Amino acid sequence: MAAFSEIARECGLNCPEDLSAVQNAVHLGACGSLTAARHVLEANAPLLANQLYERLVSAVEDYKLEKNQRHCRGINLEPAALDCTGMAAVVMDFLLQLLESESRK
Repeated sequence: MAAFSEIARECGLNCPEDLSAVQNAVHLGACGSLTAARHVLEANAPLLANQLYERLVSAVEDYKLEKNQRHCRGINLEPAALDCTGMAAVVMDFLLQLLESESRK
């Protein structure tokens, strides 16, 4: 999570300094990358954060299906940590693509 946030900052994105909410969600079984991405979206595109997060999750799920990777849902039907091992780079790539496409509108 800290690495994800650090990369987000290096890419010029606002990122919450306090990651305790992300850490708490991960301890409950949530995907750390997608949870951190949600916080980055809220900090950078607050009015569109929910819509962009749904598009992000959809893109990640499509990627997993294409690559024949595990797909499951955990607490409150959110992507689970079991589902997202090693997905940080993919999540960051899709996050950056979404934010870039929104900035062009």
